[in-house]
Amino acid sequence: MRLHHIHFWRRWVAALAVVAIVCVTAGQAGASDGGRDDRLRVAMLYNIARFVWWVDNGADMQPLEFCVSDAARIASSFHELQGKKVRSRTVEVRIIPVGASSVSGCSVVYFASDGHLSLADARPDPFTLTTGETKGFASKGGVIEFIRVGRQQRFSINIAASEAANLEISSRLIDLAVRVE
Repeated sequence: MRLHHIHFWRRWVAALAVVAIVCVTAGQAGASDGGRDDRLRVAMLYNIARFVWWVDNGADMQPLEFCVSDAARIASSFHELQGKKVRSRTVEVRIIPVGASSVSGCSVVYFASDGHLSLADARPDPFTLTTGETKGFASKGGVIEFIRVGRQQRFSINIAASEAANLEISSRLIDLAVRVE
């Protein structure tokens, strides 16, 4: 095996370990510490995005836009992602103001239970990773649903929704999901 292949796989294994650690760590943050729990969930979302490929032409040349409602408590934690990289794409954060429902141009949308955005009303573009925390989000067509299992923050994946959005999800991420629909 060539040396650059070994380095490539080492980076992927390291990134996968980070996702697993964030899943466990997020569960250790108690519900009483909402700010810490929010930051950990945003970190988890960022790491999940590293295992998703947007297969639209030219995507690698454009920023990766993470969108969230400004009414959501978690919105302030999204600013920590500004300027980070997901592969060759720079992360930009867009806070959607109350009253607006368009998520056009968003690469990743987080539908918070306390935000004003809903999956049905927002009508995301193709090539959008839809994520949310409300019970049944994946069953209703979202790609990633965050689920609390005991004290751990975990996630489920809706494969049909990811295929409809023209997203490729790493099998390594699928293996970490508590439920795959």
